This record gives sequence, C-alpha cells and structure tokens, in this order.
Amino acid sequence: IVKILRTCVEPAMPAPAARPSIYVRDGACYAACADGGVLRLLAMEFDGRPLTPQDFLARFGENPVSLERQ
Repeated sequence: IVKILRTCVEPAMPAPAARPSIYVRDGACYAACADGGVLRLLAMEFDGRPLTPQDFLARFGENPVSLERQ
C-alpha cells in the first residue's frame, strides 16, 4: 500500500493525463488530480518504508499509475 504523507500544490503544472494518477517527472513524484490539478508528493511510504521517486520508478515503471478504483 502506498501512503501519501506530505504534498504541495503545483499551480503552474498541467496534469499529463485526464485521470487521477501518480507519476515521476524530472526526478520528483506528482499526483494528477481528478479536478485537473497537480500535487507534488513530498513524502510517501510503501509498506511502511519511505518511497523515493527512484524507488517508485523501480517498482512501478515510467508510466503513470492510476489512482482510480478498480
């Protein structure tokens, strides 16, 4: 389970996808929100351990990961 612990709004950055997702760009993790906004993810955990942008890429790859329920 990925937990998002700390974020900040990125008002000048357009979301790369129309659907909510998490992705890495320029060495940082971001969340594309349903309203079209973008959050920079400053702190995350995966299974209780810190998750860096590099860890995210290694675990999930370069494509955005959907946040929509399946």
